[in-house]
Amino acid sequence: GGQGGRGRGRGRGRGGRGKFESSGGRMLLPAAGDWSATRAERGGGFSSKGRGDRGGHSSKGATNVHGGSHEEQYHERRKHIPVEEKEKWIPTTLNVRDLKMLLASGDVVSKIFTRVKSFQHTLSNQRLLDQRGMMEAVIETLSTLVAKVEHNLSCSKDKQGEASQVLAEVLSDRCFLFHMCLKKYVMTTGHRQDWTLLAQVSKLFKSLLTVLPGSSWSCLPVDELQDVIVRRKESMSVFRTHIPDALVTDVKDITELRNKLREQFSVQKINKQSTKYESIEWDNSEYRSIQILPKWEELCIRDLRSRLRPNVIQGGYKNWMHYYDVQFRLLREDFIAPLRRGVCDILSGERGRKLTDVKVYHSVRILGEPLFTSSGICFQVQFDVGRFKHCQWEHSKRLLSGSLLCFLPVNSEDSAILATIAKREVENLKKGVIQVQFENITDVAQYCNRNITFTMVESVAYFEASRHILRSLQTAEVDTMPFTKYLIIGDHCTEVDVPKY
Repeated sequence: GGQGGRGRGRGRGRGGRGKFESSGGRMLLPAAGDWSATRAERGGGFSSKGRGDRGGHSSKGATNVHGGSHEEQYHERRKHIPVEEKEKWIPTTLNVRDLKMLLASGDVVSKIFTRVKSFQHTLSNQRLLDQRGMMEAVIETLSTLVAKVEHNLSCSKDKQGEASQVLAEVLSDRCFLFHMCLKKYVMTTGHRQDWTLLAQVSKLFKSLLTVLPGSSWSCLPVDELQDVIVRRKESMSVFRTHIPDALVTDVKDITELRNKLREQFSVQKINKQSTKYESIEWDNSEYRSIQILPKWEELCIRDLRSRLRPNVIQGGYKNWMHYYDVQFRLLREDFIAPLRRGVCDILSGERGRKLTDVKVYHSVRILGEPLFTSSGICFQVQFDVGRFKHCQWEHSKRLLSGSLLCFLPVNSEDSAILATIAKREVENLKKGVIQVQFENITDVAQYCNRNITFTMVESVAYFEASRHILRSLQTAEVDTMPFTKYLIIGDHCTEVDVPKY
């Protein structure tokens, strides 16, 4: 409400708080609460001037009637205020020593819960997280909390709820900086080959995925943990290191659990959205704004409930927009469904299974800089041609111009890049080189000039033919179309007119 004056000046409160006068250069008391209490309640030093309903307060001179400056009295009263009350004003931060003291105390859950804001501020402070031993202390604290929830270690339901709230806060977007530091910590710990710490981290990840699956599956650096183990396992003979078998097994279980949760929650989200659409009236004009190419969520979920309606066999359509919407969605699903089945088969990792819906090309790399052509920005990609030595590219139906390709980065199961074949030259095909045009340049920019390998998937459904029809349906007229009586009204029309000619 007010701001202290300079020297022995006066600061006037704004917003109906009355008038404050301070003898110092800054406001010494917190601007929270109502200071209209009596001197006995506040410890003296304030006299009411009775200004309207809210009243006013004044403290003139460097000392009050009880002696001593206001600053001294403020700090004296602040000593007796509990920590949780102080943090309601300004949350503090915790260092390594504070966390170890909390862990050493008997009631770590309650102490962390009362200082949850300070814990959150600590996890959002880069300087504190970079301190030596800080990440180890945080991981030990989280392990203690999740153990209370997971194993019910002489912990009441209230304490379990408090521990769950703290863990949910740590896994939320407000602690995004901690998530990034945790990813860096996993990679550096693996580089140091500290298997004891990695075992503790993997145990924490497994517990979090079990206790709070909805919050943890998307923010824990499981891919980085798996990548560290895989890389070290491949280089064991070179560096003469041995990774504990228990750690390898735990990381494998964590990865499988995370993948299962990711698919489960993605299906629930899309099915929930589909149920939401079904509960309201169908908007027949939606087809005009639907993206023709599929999104990643439409390719990686095998049991996806696509929003489709069957062709009207008996009866008629409501109007032309109803007719276009049904045909657009069915035709779009015709070329997406084979690609979805093929991508899901590849992601499942089942070896020896024959893929009938897609054609697969391995060891694919993006070559050089982009090419500026009349059709747009294109790139040259090269695939392993060893499996196609006896292929007659002149007569083959593989990699036709306009075919849809899906690039899956190796060692990554959460993204894909879509492209179409822009140019097909037989001589280059024999070398395994084709020219493609990516649908989204921003997606491929992060992979340029980097030694990243892809698995390229080609759908058996020819995309170029469907693309032009789908675009035509999106832009077709609805008022001047002919044959309305026969295509839209349907069974209600029993007689066919004679042609005008």
